[in-house]
Amino acid sequence: MSVLSEYEQNVELDNSKIKKVEGALRWFDTIKGYGFIAPADGSADIMIHNDVVNDYGQVRLMPGMQISCEIMRSTRGMLATKILDVLSDINHQMPKLHNQTELSIAIVKWYDERKGYGFAVTHNDNGDVMLSRHILRECGIRTLVPGDKIKIHALPTERGLLAEYIEF
Repeated sequence: MSVLSEYEQNVELDNSKIKKVEGALRWFDTIKGYGFIAPADGSADIMIHNDVVNDYGQVRLMPGMQISCEIMRSTRGMLATKILDVLSDINHQMPKLHNQTELSIAIVKWYDERKGYGFAVTHNDNGDVMLSRHILRECGIRTLVPGDKIKIHALPTERGLLAEYIEF
Protein backbone atom coordinates (compact mmCIF):
# COMPACT_ATOMS: atom_id res chain seq x y z
CA MET A 1 0.00 0.00 0.00
CA SER A 2 1.32 3.44 -0.88
CA VAL A 3 2.03 6.01 1.83
CA LEU A 4 1.23 8.75 -0.66
CA SER A 5 -2.18 10.23 -1.34
CA GLU A 6 -3.47 10.42 -4.89
CA TYR A 7 -2.36 14.07 -4.86
CA GLU A 8 1.24 13.06 -4.15
CA GLN A 9 1.67 9.98 -6.34
CA ASN A 10 4.40 11.70 -8.37
CA VAL A 11 6.45 12.85 -5.36
CA GLU A 12 10.02 11.59 -5.47
CA LEU A 13 11.18 9.74 -2.34
CA ASP A 14 14.68 9.09 -1.05
CA ASN A 15 14.37 5.53 0.38
CA SER A 16 18.06 5.38 1.26
CA LYS A 17 17.68 7.83 4.15
CA ILE A 18 14.92 6.39 6.33
CA LYS A 19 15.17 7.72 9.90
CA LYS A 20 13.36 6.95 13.13
CA VAL A 21 11.86 9.89 15.03
CA GLU A 22 9.48 10.60 17.88
CA GLY A 23 7.06 13.47 18.12
CA ALA A 24 3.63 14.71 19.13
CA LEU A 25 0.69 14.60 16.78
CA ARG A 26 -0.34 18.18 15.93
CA TRP A 27 -3.55 17.15 14.17
CA PHE A 28 -4.99 14.40 12.03
CA ASP A 29 -8.09 14.72 9.84
CA THR A 30 -9.68 11.40 8.86
CA ILE A 31 -11.76 13.14 6.17
CA LYS A 32 -8.72 14.67 4.46
CA GLY A 33 -6.70 11.51 5.12
CA TYR A 34 -3.60 13.09 6.60
CA GLY A 35 -2.14 15.07 9.47
CA PHE A 36 1.14 16.32 10.92
CA ILE A 37 3.56 15.24 13.62
CA ALA A 38 5.76 17.79 15.44
CA PRO A 39 9.14 16.07 15.97
CA ALA A 40 10.57 16.11 19.50
CA ASP A 41 13.83 17.57 18.16
CA GLY A 42 12.04 20.71 16.95
CA SER A 43 12.66 20.07 13.25
CA ALA A 44 10.02 20.65 10.55
CA ASP A 45 6.63 18.91 10.81
CA ILE A 46 6.24 15.44 9.36
CA MET A 47 3.23 14.61 7.20
CA ILE A 48 1.43 11.36 8.02
CA HIS A 49 -1.11 9.79 5.66
CA ASN A 50 -4.11 7.64 6.48
CA ASP A 51 -2.52 4.64 4.69
CA VAL A 52 0.32 4.65 7.23
CA VAL A 53 -2.17 4.80 10.10
CA ASN A 54 -4.23 1.95 8.60
CA ASP A 55 -1.11 -0.18 8.17
CA TYR A 56 -0.39 0.24 11.90
CA GLY A 57 -3.86 -1.04 12.85
CA GLN A 58 -6.84 0.25 14.79
CA VAL A 59 -5.74 3.45 16.51
CA ARG A 60 -7.55 6.73 17.15
CA LEU A 61 -5.06 9.50 16.57
CA MET A 62 -5.64 12.52 18.78
CA PRO A 63 -3.65 15.74 19.14
CA GLY A 64 -0.87 15.38 21.70
CA MET A 65 -0.32 11.65 21.19
CA GLN A 66 3.34 10.70 21.15
CA ILE A 67 4.24 8.80 17.99
CA SER A 68 7.40 6.92 17.09
CA CYS A 69 7.75 6.44 13.34
CA GLU A 70 10.04 5.93 10.38
CA ILE A 71 10.31 8.91 8.06
CA MET A 72 11.93 9.83 4.78
CA ARG A 73 12.40 13.00 2.82
CA SER A 74 10.18 13.65 -0.18
CA THR A 75 10.37 16.61 -2.53
CA ARG A 76 7.66 18.22 -0.35
CA GLY A 77 9.28 17.62 3.03
CA MET A 78 9.41 14.86 5.61
CA LEU A 79 6.90 12.04 5.29
CA ALA A 80 6.05 9.28 7.80
CA THR A 81 6.30 5.88 6.15
CA LYS A 82 5.68 3.57 9.09
CA ILE A 83 4.32 3.95 12.63
CA LEU A 84 6.48 2.08 15.13
CA ASP A 85 4.56 2.94 18.32
CA VAL A 86 1.73 5.19 19.54
CA LEU A 87 1.71 6.37 23.13
CA SER A 88 -1.34 8.31 24.27
CA ASP A 89 -0.84 11.50 26.25
CA ILE A 90 -2.92 11.07 29.43
CA ASN A 91 -4.49 14.47 28.84
CA HIS A 92 -5.93 13.30 25.53
CA GLN A 93 -7.19 9.80 26.26
CA MET A 94 -10.68 8.72 25.35
CA PRO A 95 -13.02 8.41 28.32
CA LYS A 96 -12.57 5.22 30.29
CA LEU A 97 -15.84 3.32 30.18
CA HIS A 98 -16.22 0.71 32.89
CA ASN A 99 -18.45 -1.59 30.87
CA GLN A 100 -20.74 -1.73 27.87
CA THR A 101 -23.79 -0.81 30.00
CA GLU A 102 -22.54 2.78 30.06
CA LEU A 103 -23.11 3.01 26.30
CA SER A 104 -26.60 3.96 25.13
CA ILE A 105 -28.02 2.96 21.78
CA ALA A 106 -28.95 6.03 19.73
CA ILE A 107 -30.25 6.84 16.26
CA VAL A 108 -28.76 9.78 14.33
CA LYS A 109 -31.47 12.38 13.61
CA TRP A 110 -29.21 14.54 11.47
CA TYR A 111 -25.54 15.46 11.08
CA ASP A 112 -24.11 18.31 8.98
CA GLU A 113 -20.39 18.05 8.29
CA ARG A 114 -20.24 21.70 7.17
CA LYS A 115 -21.69 22.88 10.49
CA GLY A 116 -19.64 20.35 12.44
CA TYR A 117 -22.45 18.94 14.54
CA GLY A 118 -25.71 17.06 14.61
CA PHE A 119 -28.09 15.27 16.97
CA ALA A 120 -29.10 11.76 17.92
CA VAL A 121 -31.94 10.45 20.04
CA THR A 122 -31.56 7.66 22.59
CA HIS A 123 -34.08 4.98 23.51
CA ASN A 124 -34.33 6.25 27.10
CA ASP A 125 -35.69 9.58 25.74
CA ASN A 126 -33.60 11.87 27.95
CA GLY A 127 -33.61 14.38 25.12
CA ASP A 128 -31.47 14.86 22.04
CA VAL A 129 -27.75 14.26 22.28
CA MET A 130 -25.43 16.64 20.44
CA LEU A 131 -22.78 14.99 18.25
CA SER A 132 -19.76 17.20 17.53
CA ARG A 133 -17.31 16.78 14.65
CA HIS A 134 -14.46 16.97 17.15
CA ILE A 135 -15.70 13.92 19.09
CA LEU A 136 -16.50 11.99 15.90
CA ARG A 137 -12.94 12.44 14.68
CA GLU A 138 -11.46 11.53 18.07
CA CYS A 139 -13.48 8.32 17.90
CA GLY A 140 -12.30 7.59 14.34
CA ILE A 141 -15.66 8.23 12.67
CA ARG A 142 -15.65 10.13 9.39
CA THR A 143 -19.31 11.14 9.19
CA LEU A 144 -22.82 10.10 10.15
CA VAL A 145 -26.07 9.96 8.19
CA PRO A 146 -29.65 10.12 9.46
CA GLY A 147 -30.79 6.71 10.65
CA ASP A 148 -27.32 5.45 11.63
CA LYS A 149 -27.51 3.30 14.76
CA ILE A 150 -24.68 4.23 17.13
CA LYS A 151 -23.57 3.61 20.69
CA ILE A 152 -22.80 6.71 22.73
CA HIS A 153 -21.76 7.87 26.15
CA ALA A 154 -23.25 11.30 26.85
CA LEU A 155 -22.68 13.86 29.57
CA PRO A 156 -25.15 16.49 30.73
CA THR A 157 -24.03 20.09 30.08
CA GLU A 158 -25.66 23.50 30.54
CA ARG A 159 -27.00 23.24 27.00
CA GLY A 160 -28.19 19.62 27.13
CA LEU A 161 -26.62 16.22 26.51
CA LEU A 162 -23.28 16.05 24.69
CA ALA A 163 -21.77 12.83 23.33
CA GLU A 164 -18.25 12.32 24.70
CA TYR A 165 -17.76 8.91 23.06
CA ILE A 166 -19.32 7.43 19.91
CA GLU A 167 -18.97 4.06 18.18
CA PHE A 168 -20.88 2.03 15.60
